[in-house]
Amino acid sequence: MDVSYARRLVLAVEPHEFGSRPLKLRKEVLRRGLRTAFQDAVEQAGLVAPEWQTSPDGGGTAVFAADVPEAKILDSFTHQLHGALIQHNRLHSADGALRVRLAVHHGMVSGSAEDGFDGPAATQAGDLARCDEAAHALDATTAVLVVIVSDPVMTDTVGGSLSWLEERDMRRVEVRGRPAWLWLLGAEPPAESRPDPPTPPSSPPPPAAPAQSITGHFAYADIHAHQVVAGDVINQRGTQ
Repeated sequence: MDVSYARRLVLAVEPHEFGSRPLKLRKEVLRRGLRTAFQDAVEQAGLVAPEWQTSPDGGGTAVFAADVPEAKILDSFTHQLHGALIQHNRLHSADGALRVRLAVHHGMVSGSAEDGFDGPAATQAGDLARCDEAAHALDATTAVLVVIVSDPVMTDTVGGSLSWLEERDMRRVEVRGRPAWLWLLGAEPPAESRPDPPTPPSSPPPPAAPAQSITGHFAYADIHAHQVVAGDVINQRGTQ
């Protein structure tokens, strides 16, 4: 048995539509911008920097220490990364803007950033970040970040109420035969995945005003009425 494998929190990051960008931007702006946004988010969330392995397509894989809780990734790091991406996009043109797919998984992994990560957790995290479902979610919205949560993280952390994130904020999908959960930050999911809003109850009509008795003189005749529709004022005494 290989004892070098250990259970770790693994994140895989993929820039959306990376291959369609010009080569210079691909290498210099997007890759550097993604790495800077990721590092800033780690720091702002108060996390110890993970091991980072850059992938050929501009993304990367991050493996955290064993004591990093999943809830801190979901509740803090994701929002910090979202803010860092928005800040990056404010400073760059559309060709240099970043939209990112982030996979969150927890499982067995070995290796290092220098030699490459190995194990089922690294492989599954990469599959989640590159899945069509995550790409389609970004294509259908203006969001800059979609988070793909593996089913073990969803079951243990979200389902166990260890995170502020709730199941109603996410959408279940299938990735390579395994369930996963999509969470869009800063935009609503596609309309077909949202339930129809409930129809508000109709308001009852306002109650009728109580009738008032009116006593007066009109054309030398005494009048006692409950309603006046039109005509001269009759709530004053006429003159002979």
